Amino acid sequence: MWYTSRVCEEYSPARQGCQTTKMGDPQPTSCAHPRLDRSVITFPLGIPGRTVAFQGQTSEMIGSEGLIAVHMEGNKHLTSQPNTHTMPDRDIPLAPEEDHRHPLEPNEHEAFYFPFTSPDGTVFGFIRTLFDRDAVLELVALHIGGRTWVHQQHAPLPDGQVRVTDASGSSLTLTCREPWQAWCCSFHSTVRQVSGEKASLAELDLDFAATGPPARYSFGPYQQAQQDGRLSGRLQIAAEQWTGELICYRDHSWGQRPMGAAARWTIASVPGHFYVVIIEMGDQQVYFGQLTTPDSQFIPVHTPRLAAVGEGWRLDDPDAGMGTWHVKRLVAPLVAYLGPAGEEAFRDAPRPGDLYLDEIGPALFISPGGEQFVGLLDQARRLT
Repeated sequence: MWYTSRVCEEYSPARQGCQTTKMGDPQPTSCAHPRLDRSVITFPLGIPGRTVAFQGQTSEMIGSEGLIAVHMEGNKHLTSQPNTHTMPDRDIPLAPEEDHRHPLEPNEHEAFYFPFTSPDGTVFGFIRTLFDRDAVLELVALHIGGRTWVHQQHAPLPDGQVRVTDASGSSLTLTCREPWQAWCCSFHSTVRQVSGEKASLAELDLDFAATGPPARYSFGPYQQAQQDGRLSGRLQIAAEQWTGELICYRDHSWGQRPMGAAARWTIASVPGHFYVVIIEMGDQQVYFGQLTTPDSQFIPVHTPRLAAVGEGWRLDDPDAGMGTWHVKRLVAPLVAYLGPAGEEAFRDAPRPGDLYLDEIGPALFISPGGEQFVGLLDQARRLT
């Protein structure tokens, strides 16, 4: 059964004025408290996870996967289902085995994603494997020496028993050494320039070390875990090479991916400071992520705002205690085209069937106090 609900800031289980309502109830029970704060979307009962802050005025089903936007009527509030939580919720920890490969049903996918940048933003890219039941798509994108190189390969999965700690493709090796702590990433194969036919041998040997605990985000039948960390090691393409530490976060997700639901999205990450996601759906927005305080406490985002200012953006979330950060890309980003779930590619121009143009790269983030940090900025917009 799907439930929708409204968060009332003054809710307590003992308060009789706050009630829960099910989707389809003709007369949702209202809360007596007049203050309008935010609404939430939830997921099927029995699937652990948490809610997502949602801003909007209508009730609708978003996408075939069943992501639900709740109904808002004036200043009435509906409380959350008692066993749901505001996201991210560290009361629902991620088990060690959840950092391994998952058995997949038809129309389900699982992704292992490591975007990264050097501290000066001159070397950046990402590595990623994306599984369905029968095949794996591996993507390697590297910008080094002022040039962008890519490797992309789709291959059937080998027969036989799956090693759950192995999230590798044909050429890209991703191995879990310790769940939610350490991964080994290796690639030794040919890469090509996005523009032109020039090819070169690439060597990548990087170790991921977590710098904080993972956070789980749930969207119905889709689960996502995000975690800050560092990649250390070396990478080389032809005569260009890099050795040292790379700023990184990782995203491990599984289930039915809600591709096509959003009009655009922004992911802004400064590891150790914040991870903020803003998803636009017409005139409505979904937010998720968290802020990290100087004493390593975690605060869920509330209603983050991103506004264009000159050649960059202004990002803040006053309700969560996040002051104004100024954001500007350091270099031209990587450009990927995303199709239906499981179909992604780097190329010069979109093709029929592509849903999104996705731009990923390093950015300079200036804090409210004037401190400068290099982080990662991912912005996508729907093409059709």
